[in-house]
Amino acid sequence: MEARDYSFVGYQVETQNGLEWIIEYPDLEGVLGGGITYEEALIEAKENKDIYLSFLRENKMSIPVPKRMLEASELSGRLTFRMSKTLHKKVLDRSKIEGVSANQIIYEAVTSYIEREKTLDCVRTMMDDYKPESNKDGYINENDTAKKYHY
Repeated sequence: MEARDYSFVGYQVETQNGLEWIIEYPDLEGVLGGGITYEEALIEAKENKDIYLSFLRENKMSIPVPKRMLEASELSGRLTFRMSKTLHKKVLDRSKIEGVSANQIIYEAVTSYIEREKTLDCVRTMMDDYKPESNKDGYINENDTAKKYHY
């Protein structure tokens, strides 16, 4: 039995019980896991992956080959894409205001988005680890003001 590395993605979703994590394997359709914490979701996803792959092996079905992730050194750094005429005009207007090229505006927008997502992931991880002290009724005392805290 050969070991294969499958990439996975994790994200949070809003449920009736608050935010929960979902981990899914894009190369293994329908294989995912969920949990209150990232770790719970990852453990469940790995268990489901193992069950799914075992099922395929036992039934002599083909095992999906993981798609290889490209390394940065394999990329040219050039990307061509289409956008609406309205967005194109907005990019050109902004580039004129800023005194830079349209490529620079798009580069800064993409960089800003990616950095924001990294920051949000970091904050989510910190919040998952944050457990404030509360009294027996579940209230947190901040500056003499009691606030109800829900997990």
